[in-house]
Amino acid sequence: MAFTGEVSLERFVLFLAVILATIITGSIISAAVRKYLKLKNKKTWFFVLLPKVILYTIYALGFYYATYRIIQFDIKAFAAAFGIIGLVIAFSSQQTLQNIISGLIIFLDRPIQEGDYVEFTNVLCKVVDISLRKTKLRAVDGRLIIAPNSQFVTGNVISYSKNPFFRLSLNIPINPESELEKAKALLYQIAVEHPDVIPKRPLKRKSLIETMLHIPPNIQKFEPKVWVKDINKERMLLELWCWITEVRVRERITSELLQEMKRKFAEAGIKFG
Repeated sequence: MAFTGEVSLERFVLFLAVILATIITGSIISAAVRKYLKLKNKKTWFFVLLPKVILYTIYALGFYYATYRIIQFDIKAFAAAFGIIGLVIAFSSQQTLQNIISGLIIFLDRPIQEGDYVEFTNVLCKVVDISLRKTKLRAVDGRLIIAPNSQFVTGNVISYSKNPFFRLSLNIPINPESELEKAKALLYQIAVEHPDVIPKRPLKRKSLIETMLHIPPNIQKFEPKVWVKDINKERMLLELWCWITEVRVRERITSELLQEMKRKFAEAGIKFG
């Protein structure tokens, strides 16, 4: 007996079973490969993409077999299995297509990669997973952020993993009666002596190919600098610039610098404004 069109009930049930088995099998194999590569500490772009390639390949083979071999692409059975109205809505959705195209752009152009640290909507995050439609980010406070891929192509996302160093800026108000040059010298000394500030902290190590193609920066340009930003009757405002290599620990470095400033300023008789 035909269930719909020329497709029998048995073939239709088999079609749904193959689709379900394909989704489950693809997810299990992809997760197993991802876990194995993580244990082996494989982090190059090829190994990052490999689980997704395996997943989508299994999906493609399973859907091909179910559609063309079992129901032989009977349009009525196809509509009954997925719901033709839902199919039309899904593929005519401009936002969905935009996110899929953006996902392909991210895979090919690689403006961000899994493991990168980025600033997304003013929140520092680590890129956890990039799929065809969405990207998962883990904020430094533990929140899991799921964002459509189009936001990474059309929006402004700051990447902290494409450069070997980042500037840290601190504003320090001091009493106008304090010795300005002594305060500037102390701030410079505090930054230079910190173990996580360049030049004390070495730049990130690069691979052999990156080293051959990379022009090393002049480290002297990244020594700490102290600027006078403002002077009035109530305060003198100084700004300390220093460069660090790990953006994920900038809060800790900032805290340590401020604590050391308080201690050294107290010893030198310099008061905050």
